[in-house]
Amino acid sequence: MCVRQRLSWIMILIVLGLYSNTVAVQRRTNVSLMNDNPENRVLRLIIQAYTDNLLNDLQRHPTSQLTSTQVALLKERLDDLHEHIAEHPALLQSRLWVGKQKPTFIPNISHFRHIENGFDRSEMGNSGNRKMKRGSTYPSEEICSTETNWLQVNITTDLYNKPVEVIQQEDLGQYVFSFTCTTVHGPCRGISPLYESECTERLGWVYMYHRRQDSPEKRAQWGPVAVPNHCACKITPRFFPEM
Repeated sequence: MCVRQRLSWIMILIVLGLYSNTVAVQRRTNVSLMNDNPENRVLRLIIQAYTDNLLNDLQRHPTSQLTSTQVALLKERLDDLHEHIAEHPALLQSRLWVGKQKPTFIPNISHFRHIENGFDRSEMGNSGNRKMKRGSTYPSEEICSTETNWLQVNITTDLYNKPVEVIQQEDLGQYVFSFTCTTVHGPCRGISPLYESECTERLGWVYMYHRRQDSPEKRAQWGPVAVPNHCACKITPRFFPEM
């Protein structure tokens, strides 16, 4: 049996054990490590990346039989696998989905409701502030309309502003829950004519499996990459006072 086949059987046994432990922990603590949905394949992608890195390390010393160095490396890496997965940042974020197709739900809906309820209570507490001197009220309106969607990001940048390629596979596609401008580069609403305004998309960071395009080894890795995060209004004065 070749090294790759041996590793495949070892990884299958480890994955089954990790899955059982994960389910048991979830039942005891009522906390999900799978972004609150067992269909999310983030864990599978983490293990695949870990296995690929381990195989790359072993292939530096190609042989039909494992050497003492390879055995030591294999034992060290497999002993570290449980902690590697349990502490992996990708499992701690609700904006990442891994699967064959993008989901149709909104992540952390209770969190969004909590925010909405907070705004409702604030509005109720300050209802008197909404009344104008003439006794009329005006509805609020977004300066820049925002829409939410699950996006499959392919090319973006990392923390060092270097171009990266997000690893996308047929059954392990990576999707990010994003906030984008409905009319990007369009004017903002409710801005004084004294200012030029523009709705611009701002970027945030999500931990994803990617490959640096300028890396000579072309090895994939996990790390934060830029994704659409929110829509903001940028304004500049039309007229400048004389100094």
